[in-house]
Amino acid sequence: MSKQRREKWGPHSHCEVCGRAIPEGERFCSPQCREEYESRVRKQRLIVRVIYLSLAALVLVLVFWYSMG
Repeated sequence: MSKQRREKWGPHSHCEVCGRAIPEGERFCSPQCREEYESRVRKQRLIVRVIYLSLAALVLVLVFWYSMG
């Protein structure tokens, strides 16, 4: 980042959801962005759990299938 740009805007970071400039050290620009972020994280965790459970079920089915054959 150029020195001129740093002097104009000062130290800042960007909202993790919408990318707006916010004071340095903060993660979100508004409660709505925080809620959106938390919702996305919950969905991602759910998807990961479903994938792991599906893989575990597949392994159990394969083990059962091979033990019967």
